[in-house]
Amino acid sequence: MIDIPSGVRVYNPEEQKQISAIENTLASVFSLWGYDEIGLPYFEYYDVHKIALGENLEDKTFRFIDRYDGKTLVLRADFTAQIARYAASLKKIELPLKLYYRGTVFRYEPPKKNRLWEIKQAGIELIGSDKIEADAEIIAIAIGSMEELGIKDFQVDINNVAIFYEIKKILNLPDGDFKQFMSFIKRKELFSLKRFVDKTKPQSALSDFILELPFYQGDVSLLEDLKIKLKEFPTLVSHID
Repeated sequence: MIDIPSGVRVYNPEEQKQISAIENTLASVFSLWGYDEIGLPYFEYYDVHKIALGENLEDKTFRFIDRYDGKTLVLRADFTAQIARYAASLKKIELPLKLYYRGTVFRYEPPKKNRLWEIKQAGIELIGSDKIEADAEIIAIAIGSMEELGIKDFQVDINNVAIFYEIKKILNLPDGDFKQFMSFIKRKELFSLKRFVDKTKPQSALSDFILELPFYQGDVSLLEDLKIKLKEFPTLVSHID
């Protein structure tokens, strides 16, 4: 029998050369910006790893038992969760901490539409700076990475999680309802968002804003329009500036 599981595949020598070239190009860009590569384990303790995972990712983890101590282990599903765990473990840390990673994460998906369980990822983490220059740096690196790879037709989406927490505050949402709301946003579940709005009954301007959140894309003029529409909510507008 020569079959392999539905969620994995073999990369032939030419494909692997292309993957390696992409990873090396990205690593070069990250290094030029002062980021150091970190090597992370393929699996960790589930109880530690799940703290940094959202519910959506936690449900997709591959888990197994450590034959030595009987604890549950998990194949890494997200590099950011691992780096957060690593940073928290440091007795002495010099901030800002600038790290980059490359490798494979493992996420279970139903074996259809050629979805793979092994996902190639490369990225950066900048920890310990709340300056606007840090945000600008991340955006510049993302753009520079695409350009170095020769990709011309791309779009950079920018988000501010403080907007969602301000909505939580305005609507006085319990943690459970807020978690559900964020799940609706991430998955673009329009019907669920509509039910959420019907249940919480925000003012009309905020209601429209919430229903359209998954689709906001545009240039700076979009932000100016939103600030006018949401002028009744100055604390929310302050996060859109």
